[in-house]
Order: sequence, then C-alpha cells, then structure tokens
Amino acid sequence: MGKTKVTFSGLNKIRKLTKRIFDKDIFTNRLVKEVGLFSQERVKAVTRTGYGVTNSKKKKLKRLSNSYKDMRRGAVKFRTVNGAVIPFQEPDERIQEVDKKFFEPDFSNLTFSGQLLESIKYTYNRAKHIFTIQPTGKRKKLPGESKTLTNKKVAEYVAKGGRPFLGIDKKGAKTIANMIKREIRAQLRKNNLKK
Repeated sequence: MGKTKVTFSGLNKIRKLTKRIFDKDIFTNRLVKEVGLFSQERVKAVTRTGYGVTNSKKKKLKRLSNSYKDMRRGAVKFRTVNGAVIPFQEPDERIQEVDKKFFEPDFSNLTFSGQLLESIKYTYNRAKHIFTIQPTGKRKKLPGESKTLTNKKVAEYVAKGGRPFLGIDKKGAKTIANMIKREIRAQLRKNNLKK
C-alpha cells in the first residue's frame, strides 16, 4: 500500500494574514484611544474610592494621620520655620484649593486639590504594544507651598508613604481584555477568517 501525501496550499498566506492582524490591525487608533482613556479613568475612579492597586490587587490606601486630618478640617496649619515644623491654630490656606467634588477631610483618596489624579494620562508605544499610565506635568503652587513639584514626583512620594495607586485592578483588566477580544473578532470577520 502506497503512502498518501496531503498538501495544503494557502497556509503561508493565512499565517501572514493572522500575523498582520495580531501585530498591526488589532491596535487601531480607535482601540488604542478606548483602552488608554478607560485605563486612565479607571485608575482615577478606583483611587477616589480610597483604594490603590498593586499587582492587580485592590488595597485600601494608608489612613491619614490625625494631624493631617486636623489640617484638612481647617483646625491647624503646619509651617517649617528654621527647620522645625510649627503648628499654627488657623486654617491652612490650601483648603481654599480643595477638589470640592471628591475631597473629604478624613478620607484617604489622594484627592486634596485634585491635581495629582487629574494629571494622569496614558501613552502608547506602538512598536512594543505597551500602555503607560502616569501623572504628568507640574503642579500649580498652592498657598503656603515653598516649591513647585511635578505630579510624577508627588506620585512617587505618596507611593513610598504607603499609598501606591498606579495600577489596573482585576475588574479593569478584564474590561480591557474584552475590548481587545472584541477587536480580534472584528478583524477576523473583516478578513473572512470568522463567520
């Protein structure tokens, strides 16, 4: 009995087509914008509820100290004089600049002036298919502040102080995965690889 040989033609064309779909076509400008905007808004929304995200896990942000709560309530202000921190029994001028929509004096959610969270933007590296979500720009100097900081520097400071927040939680990651799956299906249909 002779050997049977089966030859498939067109596989190389399909391989090239699927490679193009997965390497280029999926991340359309529309999908990049959708994923990017969702990601930056997700970080803001989760943080405003008092949680940060580390390794996809939501964790409550470190509580505020009692002295900082007092300052946020308007009972006291702290100033550094000759290297020593001195409390003054009067409202801190920065309270006039609070983010009225999300600020609560006793609640740790990284929203005082709102500058840090509002500065969060996404960038996308098309060559590596990597999204980066991070604070951007310099902060508006508030009354009583001696120097102007970047929002990135403030994010590093709060993360070191027990309030890391720049991450996507599992629910957010699932939403992003569904956006990408939807685009994969659309590209497969468009290229007649799926009915």
